Amino acid sequence: MRYTCDERIDMRCRMEQFRHRWKNCEDFNENVLKAHTAETGGWRYDKAEYIENMLDTAEILDNYGIKFWPMFGSLLGMVRGDSPIAGDHDSDFAMHEDDEDKIIDIYLNPRQFERRGLVVGRASCDLITYVRWDKYRKYCSYIDLYFFRRTIPNWLTCSIYSIDEWRIEDMWSMRKHGRHWNIPAQPEGYLCDTYGPDWRVPKAKAWALK
Repeated sequence: MRYTCDERIDMRCRMEQFRHRWKNCEDFNENVLKAHTAETGGWRYDKAEYIENMLDTAEILDNYGIKFWPMFGSLLGMVRGDSPIAGDHDSDFAMHEDDEDKIIDIYLNPRQFERRGLVVGRASCDLITYVRWDKYRKYCSYIDLYFFRRTIPNWLTCSIYSIDEWRIEDMWSMRKHGRHWNIPAQPEGYLCDTYGPDWRVPKAKAWALK
């Protein structure tokens, strides 16, 4: 569906309002969840579940024709060869502003995610998080979908994060977890810029950008 400029702005405002509600909602508040689940560490790390989150989300985004690519810890693990990285409880995908109308569509029509056990945990103009709860709500994992926009020449940005646009214009292909993924061109250079020259060396929580 095609949206007008005013409709897109209205949707961004609605997603920001959802974000504020999420922060005040006990069911979706990360700190409250951690307090209730101290024995499990709060968020759950489960290798099979992490991969399931990625594959389920990738299938949905493919169905909508949305251009996306693994980002942050998910990209780091794929390129380094240890995906998913031990302890990394969330998957990260990035999406391009050119698909904003399609992104709004999946936000307004969450059934494809819900059928796979994923529900919206938070949303803003930069991010949608889909959470997979276990039936007792003792722990959960989640996947973050980031929106990257052209805000400065030749760069795509999302909040404080940025990537050279040329890396996305002609992406590389990598086979992992039983499917082919589009990844930023020359990913080693991007990972070096993001995580430092020793990005190939596993470190505790080094995948978590602050």
